[in-house]
Amino acid sequence: MSTIASPRDPPRRTPTNSNRPSFETSRSALASPVLTQGPTQPPGPPQQQQRKTSNRAALREYYNLRASAPRIEIPDSEVPATEIDAPDFNVDEYVAKVVEKSSLEELLRLYTRVVGEVRALDAEKKALVYDNYSKLITATETIRKMRANMDPLNPMASTLDPAIAQIYSQASSIRDALRETVPSPDSEEGKKRDAATRQQRTRELAAQVLATPERLRALVSEGKISQARKEWVMPRKLLESWKEKGLGGSDVEECIEEGDEALRPVDNKSSSSSPRISRDERPSRDERRSRDSPQLDFLAHLLQGLFLFNSSPKMAGNGAWGAWQVESSTFTKAVVAAMQKLYPEEIADKSWDNVGLLVGNSENDAKTTNKVLVTNDLTYQVAVDAIEQDVSVIVSYHPFIFGGLKSITNKDPQQATLLRLAKAGIAVYCPHTAVDAAPEGLNTWLADIVSGPHQSQRSVAIPCSSAPSSHSGAGYGAIGRFEGDVSLSEIILRLAEKLGGLKHVMVASPVGADVKTTKISSFGVCAGSGYDVLKKAEVDLLVTGETSHHSALRAIQQGQTLVQVFHSNSERGYLQEVLRLKLEAAMKENVPEVEVVVSKYDKDPFTILDVNDLK
Repeated sequence: MSTIASPRDPPRRTPTNSNRPSFETSRSALASPVLTQGPTQPPGPPQQQQRKTSNRAALREYYNLRASAPRIEIPDSEVPATEIDAPDFNVDEYVAKVVEKSSLEELLRLYTRVVGEVRALDAEKKALVYDNYSKLITATETIRKMRANMDPLNPMASTLDPAIAQIYSQASSIRDALRETVPSPDSEEGKKRDAATRQQRTRELAAQVLATPERLRALVSEGKISQARKEWVMPRKLLESWKEKGLGGSDVEECIEEGDEALRPVDNKSSSSSPRISRDERPSRDERRSRDSPQLDFLAHLLQGLFLFNSSPKMAGNGAWGAWQVESSTFTKAVVAAMQKLYPEEIADKSWDNVGLLVGNSENDAKTTNKVLVTNDLTYQVAVDAIEQDVSVIVSYHPFIFGGLKSITNKDPQQATLLRLAKAGIAVYCPHTAVDAAPEGLNTWLADIVSGPHQSQRSVAIPCSSAPSSHSGAGYGAIGRFEGDVSLSEIILRLAEKLGGLKHVMVASPVGADVKTTKISSFGVCAGSGYDVLKKAEVDLLVTGETSHHSALRAIQQGQTLVQVFHSNSERGYLQEVLRLKLEAAMKENVPEVEVVVSKYDKDPFTILDVNDLK
C-alpha cells in the first residue's frame, strides 16, 4: 500500500502537550502568536498562561518555525479579520495611505504584526493538514480491514450470481407462460371462464342437493338417524327457497317429499293418505339427472351466485368463495343509486360525517317488497315500525352509526337496533350533510320558509369544493338578503307554521331589542346544529335547530338575533314534504311499484312542558 509523504521537514517527534487544530475545531479557539490592537482581556492565572505559552513554543518547534522578534503575548488571541481580508482590497491604495499617515515606528509594528499573522495562519494550516492526514490514515486502515474481511466471502458470492440469474430466468419464463395460457380476469375470455366456473359450481351444488334423499336413506338404513336429520336441514332450506322462486319445477318438490319421507318412521309411511308412486316405480335420481340435464343446466344458471354463498363450506363446491362475492339486493342498489343521484355523497362533509349505505342486505335475505321508509332518526321504535310496515330499505337522514363498534350486542340500544334490522334483512342508507349541501336541499327549503313571499338574494355560507357538475353551487348553510326590511315576528310565525305547527321557539335577541319591532334585512339558516356554519356570516338573523349557550351569547353580542326551533324540527319537514316525493319519483323510473313511506315514531325527543300543567 502506498503511503502519503509527511508534511514535516525534517520529521520531528510531536510534543505530547501540543493541541493541533482539526476541521472540527474553529480557528477562533486557537492561540495565535499575533500582536493585536485594541483592548484585551486580562491574563489568566500564571500556570495557565505559562502552559499556553509552552504550547505555542512547542508548535513553533514542531513546524521548524524561527522565533520571531520579541512581542507582547496576548492569551486566547486569534488572527482578526481586517480590511486586508476584504474582497475589494486594493494593495496600492492601502500602502500609499499607510506610508503617508504612519511613522517609521508604526510601519515597523505593522510589518511585524502582518508577518506574525502570516506565520500563525501557516501554522494553523499545517496543523490542520497533519491532523486530517492522521484521520485519512485511520480511514485507509479501516477500509483495508474491511476488504480483508470481505475477501474470503468473494468466492461464495460469485457462485450465487449464476444461481440467482437462473432463478430469475425460470420465474420470468413461468410468468410469461401463465400469461399466455391464463387469460386476464378483466378480459372477455377471463370473464367467460369465471362465469363458466361459477355455473359449474352451482350445477354441482344443485346436483348435491337433489341427491340428498339418497344419502338420507343410506344413513337411516345404517341407523344414523341424528346425522341424517342434520344433513337434511340446509338442503331442505335451499329446496324451499327454490320452490318459492319457482325454480326446478317438480324435481324440487319431489326431492323435498323424498327427503321428508326418508326421515319419517316406518309406521307413518304406510298411514300417509296421499297416494304416491312407489320408489321402485320412480326413475332414479341419476336417470332423472340424465333425462332432465337441460332443466338442471337452466336451474344452475338461475341459481348461479344466488344460494352458493349462503350454504355451508361443505356444499360450496371447489374454488375460492367467500363474503366478497355477496352483493346488495337489487332493490337496495336501486334506492342507493336514486339517493346518490339526488344527493351525491361527494357533497357531504366527510371530514366528520358518516354517509352512505351503513347496513346492507343480500338478495337472499332481503325483503321482497319494494317499500322504503324515510325517517329523521333511526331509533329502535322506528326499526320495529319498519319491520311491521314490511319495508326493504330505510333512508335515515341522521347516521345511526358514527363511531367504531367493538361489539354488537343487545345491551346497547343502537346495537340492538342494528341486530334487529340485520335479522329482518332491512338495509339502511344515510345521506345527512349531502341533503344539507344540495342546491335544492334542506337549507334551501329552510331559507324559502324564512324568506316567504319576499324576494331575497341567495348564497351559501360555506361553498362545497367537491361538488360534481350536476350539483354546482352546492354548499353548507344558506344566506339571504332582502330587498327591504322584513318583520322578525312575521318570520318567526311563518317558521312555526311551516315546521309542523310549533307552539314554542327559542329566541336570543341583543340587549334592549324587542322581537315585535325588530326588522330583518339579511338572514342565515342552517338546519340541525348549524351555528358553526353561520358564525362568520354578517347577517341580522340566524336560524338553526339548536346551538350552545355560549354561541347564543356570542351572537347577541354581535348584534344578531338567533332563533332555534329544536334540532330535528328544522329537518323533518323537508324529509316528509320534499325528499320522500323526490325519492319516489326517481325510483319509479326503474321500479314502478315502489312505495316510500314515513315512520309514525319519528319525532323530536323534547317536549316544552308548562309546569302549571303539573299543579
